[in-house]
Amino acid sequence: MTDTTPQSMTLEQKQKTIRAFFLANAAAPLIYMAVCELLIRFVFKAGHPGYVGLPAATYNLLRIAAYAIAAVETILIVSVKSSLNSGSPSGAAAFLLKQKVKGSTDDMMAAQGFLILILAFCTSIAIYGLALFLLNGVRQDSYPLMILGVVLCLLFDPTKENLDKIIALRKI
Repeated sequence: MTDTTPQSMTLEQKQKTIRAFFLANAAAPLIYMAVCELLIRFVFKAGHPGYVGLPAATYNLLRIAAYAIAAVETILIVSVKSSLNSGSPSGAAAFLLKQKVKGSTDDMMAAQGFLILILAFCTSIAIYGLALFLLNGVRQDSYPLMILGVVLCLLFDPTKENLDKIIALRKI
C-alpha cells in the first residue's frame, strides 16, 4: 500500500490533486443547473414551482439578500485575484491570502489551502442560486448566480503560473 499523505506526495501528485479539486468545484454549478432542469421537467408541477412556493414578498427579500451576499463575495474574490496578479496583496485580500498561505510549511499545501478557501466562496455563490431555485423554481433568478460561480472558479485555474503566484506571497 502506498503512502498518500500530503508529505509523501510528489509535486506532480499535489498539482494533480489541486487540479481535480478545481475541476470538481468548477463543474458543480453546471451539475446544479442540470438538476434544476430535471426538477422542472419531472418534479415541479405547473402553477406550483419550487418545493416551498414562498409568498412573493418573502422570496424577493431572500433573493435580494442572496444577490447582495454574492456581490460582496464577488468583490472579495476579484480583489484577491487582482492582488495575486499584482504580487502585492492589500486590504481584505492581504489578510485572506496571508492567513491561508503562511499557515503551512509546504508550498503546495499552502497553495491548496488557499485555493480551497477561494473555491468555497465561488461555489457558495452557485449554491445561493440553487437555493433560490429550490424555493420557487425560478430559473431567471437562479442561473445567473450559478454561472457567476463557474466564472469566478475559472479565474483561479490552478496552472503552474497561478500556483507560483500564490506561493510567492509566502515571501512577502
